[in-house]
Amino acid sequence: MRITLALLALLFMSSSVHAQVNLKAAYRLAFTDPTTFNSILQEHNSIVEEDDFMEYTTEFKDLKVMNGFELGLRYKFSAVAFEVGWMNKRRGLRAEGRRVSNGNSFRNSITTSINTLSAGLYSFFGPISIGGTIDYNYLKIKSDFEETPSDFTKSSFITTDKDEAWSSQFSISYDFSNGGLLGVTIRPYVDVYWSEFDLTGFNKTINNRDPKPFEPSLKETFATWGISFILYNGQQ
Repeated sequence: MRITLALLALLFMSSSVHAQVNLKAAYRLAFTDPTTFNSILQEHNSIVEEDDFMEYTTEFKDLKVMNGFELGLRYKFSAVAFEVGWMNKRRGLRAEGRRVSNGNSFRNSITTSINTLSAGLYSFFGPISIGGTIDYNYLKIKSDFEETPSDFTKSSFITTDKDEAWSSQFSISYDFSNGGLLGVTIRPYVDVYWSEFDLTGFNKTINNRDPKPFEPSLKETFATWGISFILYNGQQ
């Protein structure tokens, strides 16, 4: 038992000499093709187009790009690193129009954001590393309908739909630090979702209807692929 404790103490002491803890900050760019989400938006555009009382002058576009930030900690020992952190990606979409009856202008805004808690492991081969994470994702879709009557006062109606899902991120990184006091890394990545977000509430909010019988479920992953530009502080 004493020998085991002594070996563990020796391992801890040697690890503390070579291990390094770094703060992490990053900007991330994400490309996505959420077909269910975009189909709900296009259905909404069609509903307004057929409405006799209101019309869009600028319709909703499809969601294709999101961006955000990352904050976290990295514990690196030899050729292996463990990271924990928070990530965010978001995008705002907007449509504008007017009421046919009185000419009042209105704006319909939809902001989609996904906040993520992440834990990952990375293996280094010189300046190149490969890694994967386990991620918990929290989706929030904020819908804001704002109307400006002829007297220039404003009325606003805001709703928020939420859900959660699990995913993993797989990536390959290149480190430009060369052992300095500031690490600069680029990390192309892809997100793979193990569960899906339910958009039934969001569809109810903007299209004012429940799913029809035998209609495909309104599930979405917001799966993304993109690149992160990362800074690590301290000795690399």
